Amino acid sequence: VRALVGHAFEAWGLHRVVIEAAVVNRRSRAVPERLGFREEGVLRESQLVGDRFHDAVVYSLLAAEWEGGARRRPEPMTGATRNAVPMSSAAAFWRSLTTRCRR
Repeated sequence: VRALVGHAFEAWGLHRVVIEAAVVNRRSRAVPERLGFREEGVLRESQLVGDRFHDAVVYSLLAAEWEGGARRRPEPMTGATRNAVPMSSAAAFWRSLTTRCRR
């Protein structure tokens, strides 16, 4: 995953990468946390598995926070950012693909 994130920032020039994981899956949640991603919020009942809906936690990392794979702690969230309404996972995915970092 570290190599994929590095490729997204360095080769594709993306500004933001988003990872979603099931709230109950601790091992999947550990991956973005180890890489320095910031938890943005929970998408309630966003994943259909079998006949039940499950919550997903959303993590993001900005190109400025990446630093070639080194773990850098993101700045604490401000009140305005913390209370922002999260976008849908599809919107976040397409925005991350279409938003290019200007270097």
